[in-house]
Order: sequence, then structure tokens, then C-alpha cells
Amino acid sequence: MVTDTIWTDHRTATRWLSEPGEDHAVTNPLEAMAPSGCDFEVEKRALYYPARTIYPGALELMRDPNAQPRVEYRELARHQVSVRSDTGSAFGPVGKGYCELQNRELFELAASLGLTVATAGALDNGRRVWLLCYKGSATFEPVRGDAVKQYVCLSTTHDGSGAVHIFDTDVRIVCRNTFRLAHRDARNGTSIRHTASLPERFALASDQLHRTFAAQAEFREVAARLARVQVSANKWTAVLDGTIPLTDVGGAELPEGRARTTRENKREELTRLFEAGVGQDIPGVRGTGWAALNAFTQWSTHAKATRTQEGGDSAQAKRLEALWFGAGSDLPNKAAELLLA
Repeated sequence: MVTDTIWTDHRTATRWLSEPGEDHAVTNPLEAMAPSGCDFEVEKRALYYPARTIYPGALELMRDPNAQPRVEYRELARHQVSVRSDTGSAFGPVGKGYCELQNRELFELAASLGLTVATAGALDNGRRVWLLCYKGSATFEPVRGDAVKQYVCLSTTHDGSGAVHIFDTDVRIVCRNTFRLAHRDARNGTSIRHTASLPERFALASDQLHRTFAAQAEFREVAARLARVQVSANKWTAVLDGTIPLTDVGGAELPEGRARTTRENKREELTRLFEAGVGQDIPGVRGTGWAALNAFTQWSTHAKATRTQEGGDSAQAKRLEALWFGAGSDLPNKAAELLLA
């Protein structure tokens, strides 16, 4: 059973077994459900809309002078709402044909693939559930003494916006930088429909797992190449110009003002991380393409300004969601492309 202390961000609706980079090594994925806050079910409920307002008539007002208008609600014919059954929180409208995939089924899928759960969690009050898993040792060193753990991430959403996704992601142990680089196989991370049958789901997941292992091998190759690249001052400036340019889309120099200052501040912070970020003092790292990529990744993982709402996910959780499921990995990807050009 999982007996480790649960890491919980009490300020938000996000709950994790631990932060990415820590490893609880849960060999039976189902035992990770409760500690990670994923032991809830989702159901579909009827969705109603206000069809009309009925105003009290003269006779009704004679009986009750304080009578108020009332709204008549009708059920939507083709849509329902996905709801968290334990709290009643609504995730979003879905079609009546939408098939809910329960969290338990996602954890069972990880078990059927023979994966060990390092950590797991729920984002946005459970709207998105994810597992960070691995198989075997799954660790390599682009530079001696600088370990990177390679993971398989399984995720699903409950608001009708996505299916089950399986993709590779890597975490640098020394600073917990989280990578998700683009791969030659643009379809890496292909989704599995919620409507797929259990045998079909397992077959698709097994196929995607092999693709994920191939993507991991590709990242090991990229990291090794970056570790051999020496980044001069001119090269670093070119990378910054290619990722956070001080020009507009037409190539004209940005005038003094808020937009230029924001970009200049980003470039200064990235330069600081390139020169003195966490792990850059490991022998053989400083001044390399690997150090440069980690500057961009540390910024995206830990430093990037992120808007939060009271009662919502923390800034760190928002960054993680952007890295895995949004555009948060675009900047590191672009940097890696320029560094290896």
C-alpha cells in the first residue's frame, strides 16, 4: 500500500502523490488512486435551460400579492453535463453519446501495461487526471552525474475536451525540469477514444507505449547531441533572437514600452538561468547546448509568470498542465531546434 506522506496543495483543487520528479514506485497502479485524490467517479446528468418566464396572473396575485415570476426549465435533448459524483462539481457539457471513462479504468490501463506509478494527480478539481509512470530503470545521463528520468504520462479529461493520451515526458532530477520535446513522429501521444472497447483500448495503448519508448530513445539522442554543442555568446544571442525576438512579426525593432521590456526581462532571466541555473555547475554542463535547453526548460517549468484564480490550481500546476497539454513546451522545442541547427 502507499504509505508515503501525501503532497497536497491546500490552497488549490490540485492534489498529487508528490511533485513530478519524486518517485513513490507504486507497482500496483490501483493503490495510487486514493492518495493522489483520483478515487472519485464521474457521471452524466440532465442539462436544463430556462425556456420561459411565467408571470403571475391576476387571480394568483389576488391570492398572493407577493407572488413572483417563476422560470420554467426544460431538459436539453442532445446534451448532458459531466459531473464529479462525490462533490457534484460540473466539468462541462457533453453529448448524450459521450462515454465516461472512469479514473479506475485509467489506472487499470496503466496496470495492464505493466507500468510503475511514480506519481499521479488531478488538475482543476479533477477535470484532468494524470499518471506519471515508467518501466524499468528509465534513467540516463546526458552528462555524467546529471541524471534524467524518462516517464510515460497517461491522462484523461472529464469535460468532453479530450480522450486518453499516452506520451513521453522527462524530468531532470537535480532541478525537476520537465521536458516534452517534439518528435519526428508528429503523432506521438495519439489519443484513445473514450468509446473504445476495453480490448481495443488495450491494443491501442500497447501500440502507443512502443511509440513512446521510441520517442524516449530519440530524446536521449537529442540530449547527448546537445551536451556536445558548445554555445558561444553569439550562438546564445541567436537562440534568444529566434525564441524571444526584440522585433515584431514584420521584423521591425520593437519600440520602447511594455512589450519590449517584457521580452528583455525574459531574455535576461533566461541568460541568468543559462549561466547559473540549477544544475549548471555539474562538471561538463555549463556552456553547452544541454545547459541552454535546461535554461529554457527551468524557466517554463518553474519561473514563467502564470495567472491563477482563487480556489483554482497553483501556478506550478498551471505550468505543468501547459507543458504537458498546452503550448508550454513550444519555447524549449524551438530552442532545441536552433541549438542543433
